[in-house]
Amino acid sequence: MKIQTKFNHGDMVYGFRIRKSQRKAVKCETCNGTHRVTINGTDKTTYCPDCHFDGTIYIDEPCCTSSPFEGRIGKIEVEIYGKHSFVPEDHRGTSREKYMLDEHGIGTGSVFTANELFSSRRKAENNLKKIEAEWIREQAEDKGA
Repeated sequence: MKIQTKFNHGDMVYGFRIRKSQRKAVKCETCNGTHRVTINGTDKTTYCPDCHFDGTIYIDEPCCTSSPFEGRIGKIEVEIYGKHSFVPEDHRGTSREKYMLDEHGIGTGSVFTANELFSSRRKAENNLKKIEAEWIREQAEDKGA
Protein backbone atom coordinates (compact mmCIF):
# COMPACT_ATOMS: atom_id res chain seq x y z
CA MET A 1 0.00 0.00 0.00
CA LYS A 2 1.32 3.45 -0.89
CA ILE A 3 0.28 6.24 1.46
CA GLN A 4 0.42 9.82 0.16
CA THR A 5 0.38 12.69 2.65
CA LYS A 6 0.18 16.46 2.17
CA PHE A 7 3.61 16.92 3.80
CA ASN A 8 6.69 14.76 4.20
CA HIS A 9 8.95 14.23 7.20
CA GLY A 10 11.35 17.19 7.45
CA ASP A 11 9.20 19.61 5.40
CA MET A 12 9.09 23.21 6.65
CA VAL A 13 5.49 24.25 7.39
CA TYR A 14 3.68 27.36 8.59
CA GLY A 15 0.47 28.02 10.44
CA PHE A 16 -1.38 29.98 13.10
CA ARG A 17 -2.72 28.93 16.48
CA ILE A 18 -6.17 30.44 16.67
CA ARG A 19 -8.24 31.09 19.78
CA LYS A 20 -11.90 31.95 19.31
CA SER A 21 -12.63 32.49 22.99
CA GLN A 22 -10.82 33.38 26.16
CA ARG A 23 -11.62 32.62 29.76
CA LYS A 24 -12.50 35.62 31.88
CA ALA A 25 -12.83 35.67 35.66
CA VAL A 26 -15.91 37.46 37.03
CA LYS A 27 -17.42 37.83 40.49
CA CYS A 28 -19.88 35.04 41.29
CA GLU A 29 -23.45 36.37 41.20
CA THR A 30 -24.78 33.66 43.53
CA CYS A 31 -22.61 34.60 46.52
CA ASN A 32 -21.60 38.10 45.37
CA GLY A 33 -17.95 37.11 45.58
CA THR A 34 -18.07 36.06 49.25
CA HIS A 35 -17.84 32.30 48.45
CA ARG A 36 -20.58 31.70 51.06
CA VAL A 37 -24.37 31.36 50.69
CA THR A 38 -27.17 31.39 53.27
CA ILE A 39 -29.16 28.18 53.70
CA ASN A 40 -32.91 28.73 53.09
CA GLY A 41 -33.13 32.08 54.88
CA THR A 42 -31.52 30.84 58.12
CA ASP A 43 -28.44 32.31 59.73
CA LYS A 44 -26.44 29.26 58.59
CA THR A 45 -24.10 29.52 55.63
CA THR A 46 -22.23 27.08 53.44
CA TYR A 47 -19.75 27.28 50.61
CA CYS A 48 -21.15 28.52 47.33
CA PRO A 49 -21.76 25.63 44.89
CA ASP A 50 -21.43 27.86 41.80
CA CYS A 51 -17.98 29.36 42.28
CA HIS A 52 -16.36 26.37 43.97
CA PHE A 53 -15.50 28.29 47.10
CA ASP A 54 -13.40 31.16 45.72
CA GLY A 55 -15.98 33.85 44.86
CA THR A 56 -15.09 33.78 41.16
CA ILE A 57 -16.57 32.06 38.14
CA TYR A 58 -15.04 31.82 34.69
CA ILE A 59 -16.86 32.54 31.48
CA ASP A 60 -15.78 32.11 27.88
CA GLU A 61 -15.75 35.45 26.12
CA PRO A 62 -15.64 35.56 22.31
CA CYS A 63 -12.38 36.78 20.83
CA CYS A 64 -10.22 35.96 17.87
CA THR A 65 -6.50 35.97 18.48
CA SER A 66 -3.77 34.24 16.57
CA SER A 67 -0.12 33.46 16.98
CA PRO A 68 2.05 32.36 14.06
CA PHE A 69 4.28 29.31 14.15
CA GLU A 70 6.61 27.50 11.83
CA GLY A 71 8.52 24.29 12.07
CA ARG A 72 9.68 21.10 10.47
CA ILE A 73 7.51 18.00 10.33
CA GLY A 74 8.94 15.61 12.91
CA LYS A 75 6.22 12.97 13.01
CA ILE A 76 3.36 11.95 10.75
CA GLU A 77 0.45 9.76 11.78
CA VAL A 78 -2.06 8.51 9.22
CA GLU A 79 -5.32 6.82 10.10
CA ILE A 80 -7.05 4.98 7.27
CA TYR A 81 -10.57 3.73 7.85
CA GLY A 82 -12.14 0.85 5.96
CA LYS A 83 -15.75 0.63 4.87
CA HIS A 84 -16.63 -2.14 7.33
CA SER A 85 -19.83 -2.00 9.35
CA PHE A 86 -17.93 -1.77 12.67
CA VAL A 87 -16.23 1.50 11.57
CA PRO A 88 -18.25 4.59 12.59
CA GLU A 89 -20.32 5.71 9.62
CA ASP A 90 -18.76 9.18 9.38
CA HIS A 91 -15.26 7.61 9.18
CA ARG A 92 -15.92 4.88 6.62
CA GLY A 93 -13.60 5.04 3.64
CA THR A 94 -11.77 8.13 4.92
CA SER A 95 -8.29 8.91 6.14
CA ARG A 96 -6.86 11.46 8.53
CA GLU A 97 -3.37 12.91 8.74
CA LYS A 98 -1.84 14.23 11.97
CA TYR A 99 1.45 16.08 12.16
CA MET A 100 3.82 16.98 14.99
CA LEU A 101 6.61 19.53 14.62
CA ASP A 102 10.17 19.10 15.86
CA GLU A 103 10.14 22.66 17.25
CA HIS A 104 7.09 21.97 19.43
CA GLY A 105 8.48 18.67 20.68
CA ILE A 106 7.30 15.28 19.55
CA GLY A 107 4.85 13.86 22.07
CA THR A 108 4.01 17.19 23.75
CA GLY A 109 0.41 17.10 22.59
CA SER A 110 0.78 19.76 19.88
CA VAL A 111 -0.85 17.91 17.01
CA PHE A 112 -1.88 19.58 13.75
CA THR A 113 -4.13 18.43 10.94
CA ALA A 114 -3.26 18.86 7.27
CA ASN A 115 -5.75 21.77 7.09
CA GLU A 116 -3.85 23.72 9.77
CA LEU A 117 -0.46 23.58 8.05
CA PHE A 118 0.76 25.31 4.91
CA SER A 119 3.84 25.12 2.71
CA SER A 120 4.43 28.89 2.80
CA ARG A 121 3.93 31.78 5.19
CA ARG A 122 1.80 33.56 2.56
CA LYS A 123 -0.64 30.62 2.28
CA ALA A 124 -0.92 30.46 6.07
CA GLU A 125 -1.63 34.21 6.28
CA ASN A 126 -4.29 33.97 3.54
CA ASN A 127 -5.99 31.15 5.45
CA LEU A 128 -5.87 33.20 8.66
CA LYS A 129 -7.59 36.12 6.89
CA LYS A 130 -10.42 33.79 5.79
CA ILE A 131 -10.84 32.43 9.33
CA GLU A 132 -10.87 35.91 10.87
CA ALA A 133 -13.45 37.15 8.31
CA GLU A 134 -15.63 34.11 9.05
CA TRP A 135 -15.34 34.74 12.79
CA ILE A 136 -16.37 38.41 12.37
CA ARG A 137 -19.36 37.35 10.23
CA GLU A 138 -20.42 34.77 12.87
CA GLN A 139 -20.19 37.36 15.66
CA ALA A 140 -22.31 39.80 13.66
CA GLU A 141 -24.91 37.07 13.02
CA ASP A 142 -24.97 36.13 16.73
CA LYS A 143 -25.57 39.76 17.74
CA GLY A 144 -28.36 40.07 15.16
CA ALA A 145 -30.14 36.92 16.36
